[in-house]
Amino acid sequence: MSHAHGGSNSSRKKGGEKKPSNIDELMEGLHQEHSTEIKEAFEAHDKWHKKEHQNHIYNKILTPAQEELYKGVKEKIGEVFDDEDSKLHNKKDEIKKVVTHGLKKYFEKAKPSVGKILEDMNMDEDEQYEFLTTFYDDHVGVDPSGRRDTAPSIKGFVELAKNKKSTAGDIVRTMYELKPKYVASALNRLNNRHTTHHFLKYDNTAIAAYLKPEIEKQGFEIEDKVGYATAEHGELLRLRKAVIEKEGEEFKYLKKKGDDSHGGDKHHHH
Repeated sequence: MSHAHGGSNSSRKKGGEKKPSNIDELMEGLHQEHSTEIKEAFEAHDKWHKKEHQNHIYNKILTPAQEELYKGVKEKIGEVFDDEDSKLHNKKDEIKKVVTHGLKKYFEKAKPSVGKILEDMNMDEDEQYEFLTTFYDDHVGVDPSGRRDTAPSIKGFVELAKNKKSTAGDIVRTMYELKPKYVASALNRLNNRHTTHHFLKYDNTAIAAYLKPEIEKQGFEIEDKVGYATAEHGELLRLRKAVIEKEGEEFKYLKKKGDDSHGGDKHHHH
C-alpha cells in the first residue's frame, strides 16, 4: 500500500509553493508575513513585486474574476430585460439586480469570503446591492470624493436609468471597457496593502536612513537632505525603484555624484 499523503498535490506548483487562487488566500499569506527589521520588509516587498507574482495575481485571480463579472452581467440582463436593446429609462431596480448578480459572480472567484458575509448577514436585495458595490469600489480603490483619478464607481450604472436613450447593451459594453482599468486598480490596491503591512510600522525617516548608503552606492548623493529625510514611505519606495532597480524615474531629492547642474524635482539622465 502506498503511503497516505497529507492533502493532494494537485494545486502545488513545481516549486513546491502553493500559489493563491483568490484574494482570501493571498491575504492569508500576507497576514503570516512578519518582518522584524527594514531589511526583511524590503525582502518581502521584492518577493511580492516579482514579475511572476504580480502576473499571477493579474492573470489568474483578477482577470478571471472580471470575466465572471462580465458574464454574470450578461446573464442577468438576459433574465430581467427582453434583450440588449431594451431601454434602461426608469429601470433602476433592474440595473441593481444586474450589477448585484455580476458582483456575486465576481467575488465567488476573487474573494469567496464576501459571499459568506452576504449569507451570514441575511441581507435583502437592496442591502446586498449596497454592500457589494461599496465593497467592490473599495477593492478597486475608487476615490469616494472623486478627487483622484481612479477607476469609476460601479455604483454609476444605476445613473443610466435617468437617461432616455440608454440601453442594456450600454451596460455590457461599459463593463467590457472597464475590465483592464478595474484589474489594474485592484492590483494597485493590493500592492498598497502589502506595502502598508510591512512598512508603516517603521518611521519613514528610518527607511530613509536605511536606503541612504544603497542610494549612494549607485552613484547618487542626496541634494535636498531635509526633503529626503522627511519623504513619505511611497516616495522612498519609488526612489529605491528608480535608483536601485533602475525602473521609473523618480529621482527627487537626489543628484548624480559630481553633477552640479540641479535637476530640480527630477533628475534626467542624458
